[in-house]
Parts: sequence; structure tokens; C-alpha cells
Amino acid sequence: YVYYTNTAGDLELARYHVSSDPNIADAATKVVLIIIPHPTNSNHNGGELHFGNDGYLYLSTGDGGGAGDVPNNAQNTSVLLGKILRFNVNASAVAPYYTIPAGNPYSNEIYDLGLRNPFRWSFDRLTNDMWIGDVGQDAYEEINYRAAGSTGGINYGWRCYEGNTAYNLTGCGLSSNYIFPVYTYPTQNPAASVIGGIVYRGSTYPILQGYNISADFFSGTLYKTVSDGSGGWITSTQMLSTTGIADFGETENGEAYAVSLTGNSVYRISASSPLPVTLITFNAKSNNSGVKLN
Repeated sequence: YVYYTNTAGDLELARYHVSSDPNIADAATKVVLIIIPHPTNSNHNGGELHFGNDGYLYLSTGDGGGAGDVPNNAQNTSVLLGKILRFNVNASAVAPYYTIPAGNPYSNEIYDLGLRNPFRWSFDRLTNDMWIGDVGQDAYEEINYRAAGSTGGINYGWRCYEGNTAYNLTGCGLSSNYIFPVYTYPTQNPAASVIGGIVYRGSTYPILQGYNISADFFSGTLYKTVSDGSGGWITSTQMLSTTGIADFGETENGEAYAVSLTGNSVYRISASSPLPVTLITFNAKSNNSGVKLN
């Protein structure tokens, strides 16, 4: 399954079968599951795909772009923008290629709502909790958390709230209707973009166990969030030796990696006691990042 912006500027979710080589898709098998209209603006497209342990396919979408979500897409339960979507996909050779899971709260593809541009997010591979990095407007970037046991219909607040602060309360309900971030930080000048990360579940660096690792694309700041054991969260920060972190990933055994657009590199994430985290260049087109080579 792949997700992308098509040539018309709309959001497209497609499926491919593998070829005789399981690492290569068979282009002839492509089918489109859904096209989500994305008119007017070219930014805030989302998005990332993950399967949950319930077997359903989850997708994050942006609010449709521009400033302030003027159409209020993120709060509109009839519009698939600014949401977490959930699909029950199947292997059918003919359309439809998915159905709406029974637990989706609005009888459509929407599972959760109220997001601005959830560019990167992940499931904790141990608990199936969801962690979302939601890019802010002008004031705050958000790291959001959703417990695995939660039902659908969580509202993360945008455009009513940016971070923990009211943004545009027109037509909004009580603040108790919204789930606020576990961590926010001020938007950097001239720009910022939180990159939602992963919870480390590898075995090489036990001190990192249970930490959610996120970053900011522009500032090069790394954010490490962990439970305080009492229902709250502790977040610490450190500056990386590179900027442009655009995504995090995991190996099958839970080791963590990051990719940088400005560093042109893939980094392995490591840690020693005490923290901080270290980025070690794993693969690069050019070694201009100044970090230790592996």
C-alpha cells in the first residue's frame, strides 16, 4: 500500500502486489483504493500509512493547506482531511478494495479528527499506542498520544486549538471535548516542523526502552518523551548534529533509524548511559553531516 499526492494535487491511496522478487512491486497490479479531494492549496497533505494490530490500515491526512484551515476541514466529519483514517483492506481483484470497519465512529473512513498536518506518526510496536507529530500554525508544534485502548472519535483540537492554546473557537465545543498534546514547543523562527517519531523497542540500547523519539525538521532538536509512571509524561531535548530529519523507522528487531534530507543520510540511533542519543551515519550519498561514521 502506498500513499501519495497525484498529479491533480489530490491524495491517493493505492495497492500493489509484489512481483516474483518480493522486494519489488508489480506495477501492472496497481489499483486505487481511494482518491481524497485536496482543492485550492498544495500543502498539508499528511501523511503516513501503518497497519494496527487490529489488522486495519491507518492513514494520516493534512487539513488541506493554507493558513488557519479556513474551510474547517479538520473538524468536519464529512471531509477526510485533517484526520486519522482507518480502512479494512482486502485482497479482492475487483473494487471495492476495502470496507469501513464497524468501529469507525462516523460510518465513514474517519477514525480520529482535529489534526493540521500529521506528517509523521507511528504505533508503539509493543503497546500499539499511537504517537503523532502534528505540525503547528505559527505558535506551537504538537506531539500527540493516543492509548491503544481508546475508542475512535478522538478530537486533537485543530483548528479550535493550536497546542494547548485557543486558535479559532468559532463553532467549537468545550475544551473537555478535545485531547491535548503530551508535549508542545514554540514554533521556531522562521519555520518549524515537528517530525513524529517512534517508540524505541530494540534491545541494543536498553536505556532508550519506552522512549518516544521525535525531532524538528528545521531546528535539529530531538525530543525524547517517556511516561513518568503516574499518568504523565517527561520530555527532554537535545540538539542534533544535523537538521532536516524527515522520518524515523524501525528494523524488524526494533532498532531505530532516522533519515535527513539536508544531511542526505540514513542514521542509526544509539544511546549510552547517561543519555543523550547519538546519530551514527548508516548510509549516505555524501558524508557532509559531521557525525561519526559506522
